Amino acid sequence: MLKTSVSGRDAPRALLFDLDGTLINVDLERFLKEYAKLLAEAYAPRVPRELFGPAFMAGVTEMLEGRPDRSNAQRFFDTFCQRVGIDEAWAREQAEWFYTEKYPSLRPLVEPIPAAPEVVAEARARGWLVVVATQPLFPLTAIVQRMEWGGLDPEAFDYITHMEAFHACKPSSHFFEELCQTIDVPPSRCVMVGNDVHDDMPAANVGIATFLAKDFLLRADHPAPPPRAEGSLADLLRLIQTGELERWIA
Repeated sequence: MLKTSVSGRDAPRALLFDLDGTLINVDLERFLKEYAKLLAEAYAPRVPRELFGPAFMAGVTEMLEGRPDRSNAQRFFDTFCQRVGIDEAWAREQAEWFYTEKYPSLRPLVEPIPAAPEVVAEARARGWLVVVATQPLFPLTAIVQRMEWGGLDPEAFDYITHMEAFHACKPSSHFFEELCQTIDVPPSRCVMVGNDVHDDMPAANVGIATFLAKDFLLRADHPAPPPRAEGSLADLLRLIQTGELERWIA
């Protein structure tokens, strides 16, 4: 777990990036459809297809609702396994097998966003902690694989959110608060960058400045706190290079 000091003038600052549609290009509708199909096949030896879909969605809904007593992963498996009547240990083993053997076939559905690696590198060069603040509905391996397919080096990031570590999801304030606590950086010294108005802009509700990435904008008309700024990743790069982004949290 990343640990840093937040005292004095040298207090760290963190740039929090959504992943899908912000740093990598993914047709989420198609990706999730293919993902669910492959996952259903992986569980088919013990879970009939007519049971898998409703049970899977119930598990996802449980994660999205968020509760502090259990991780997102634990809530998913508790709900899913109870709905289909299978052992959790087997369910987790199948998931591990799936992400190793079948999930990589989704690689063609992910494309790089050319500006993303430069934005990450420039932010690091200027002293920002760089965090992937993706929706924690997937295990770490699934997120890392998507990052690699999208031309990103996971080692270039200081922290990556995932389902085993988190107890809430975006747009809940609990997600953003938990993230700030985990990286040990206060909200006032963070900037959230994302393309989903519904999921990412509510970071402002806990005091995090926001940048709306419009390259692959989602849910533009959804009511949410307005961003501090908006534009392309190229626009964000200029804010980093000029030092303007640092002044947001000065």
